[in-house]
Parts: sequence; C-alpha cells; structure tokens
Amino acid sequence: PGARVQEEDRPLTAAGRRRVRESARAWALRDDPAPEAWIVSPYVRAVQTCEICVSAFQSEAEVEVSRRLLPTGQVSYAVDLVEERGEESLAIVGHQPLLGGLAAFLLGWSTVPANLEPGAILALDMLGPGEARLVWHAVPARDERGPLVLQRGVPRVRGLPQGPARASFQ
Repeated sequence: PGARVQEEDRPLTAAGRRRVRESARAWALRDDPAPEAWIVSPYVRAVQTCEICVSAFQSEAEVEVSRRLLPTGQVSYAVDLVEERGEESLAIVGHQPLLGGLAAFLLGWSTVPANLEPGAILALDMLGPGEARLVWHAVPARDERGPLVLQRGVPRVRGLPQGPARASFQ
C-alpha cells in the first residue's frame, strides 16, 4: 500500500470521468447559453471536472480557480464570489457541503436540494442579489441512458430539458 492521497489531491476515478463526460456532453447540447466564465475549487477532481466541461462546450471562457469554493468554505464567501461576477451565464464547479449550502441559500430553501451528488448539475436563474430559481437539475448517468433530469413540479425525465439558465453548479 502506498501513501494515502490527500483529499485535495484525489483525482476523478475512471467511472467519475465517464459520468462527467456524459453529463457535460448532454449539458453542452442544450439551448442554454454556454457559461461565459467558470469558477472552480482548487481540488484536483474539481479542476478535472471543469476541464471536461469546458472541453464539451469547446469553450475559450475564463476559468478562475478560487479557494472560496473549498468544501468547508463559507456560503457567504461563495455568494460574494457569484455576485462579484457580471456574466450572464456562470458555471461553478465545487464540492459538498458548500455547493449544496450555496444552492439552498440562493433558492431560499431550508435544506440542500435532493440528489445533489458528485457530478450533479443544478441550473439556476438568478433573480437578483442572493436570490435564484431552480430551472433544472441533472443527476449524473449511472447507465447508458444518460443523465437523469429532475425539474421542480415535473416528473423525472431522461435527457436535459430546454430553456435558459444563468448559474450552473456541478
């Protein structure tokens, strides 16, 4: 047995890379605007996830690595990070519990959105400072059928629904 890998240095597994590629490909095929900028945690697997997603969009958009997206970071710092940006479409790549807390705060929910697991994508319309509406939520593929999409008030469907989104969390 080798030395234990530090959490921040742990890469995506082969299965994780496959799941992210499938979700990113489906996301890139939507009618949503491509993210104009990406903000990512400095953890290796988050950077790898972001690279896969940027590649799926064939994007030249700015990628900012921010320590404010560490898993144990404060939601208020992440909110400030989102609000400091001026892009119409922004993607945030990070970890639990921070991203769940950020989404719950922006949505005005008392709990973290269900099925917010590694590789999940939440698409939110920003309504104003510190306020958002859930547009769609994709759970990573576990089989050949692709990502499972959850929409508020709509039955579960495969494939990603169409429509605008501003901030996406993965």
